[in-house]
Amino acid sequence: MVALSGVSLFNYFHEPYYAKDHLRDAVTFWREVAPSGALLSCATAGGVQEVINRYLSATEAQRYVHLGRKDVAAKARDFLAAHPGQPTYVLIARDWHGRLERALVKTLTLRQVQVYPGVRLFQLSP
Repeated sequence: MVALSGVSLFNYFHEPYYAKDHLRDAVTFWREVAPSGALLSCATAGGVQEVINRYLSATEAQRYVHLGRKDVAAKARDFLAAHPGQPTYVLIARDWHGRLERALVKTLTLRQVQVYPGVRLFQLSP
């Protein structure tokens, strides 16, 4: 029993699956590097959109679009086509197996900007 508790505690403190997502840090970084840029987000788990909305001001919320979980590459490509020249960042949260990131990389150019526990922030290019 003690061994199982030890393994569980080790995983809790050292395994990123158990870490709290650092969404606030990613939004703060985006705010600093792209004060007029757009922020897109996608996540494999629910609740991310609501959390990000809490950290955005009213004017920032107008530049934020949640892509969801499905067809994220097509949605991001459509956004870039509708907003040419606007600096655009995508926040990928809880993508433990890289599915969302791989979908975006197939059709868009991603430049990794920042990595936080449970969150990756990229700058998008068509």
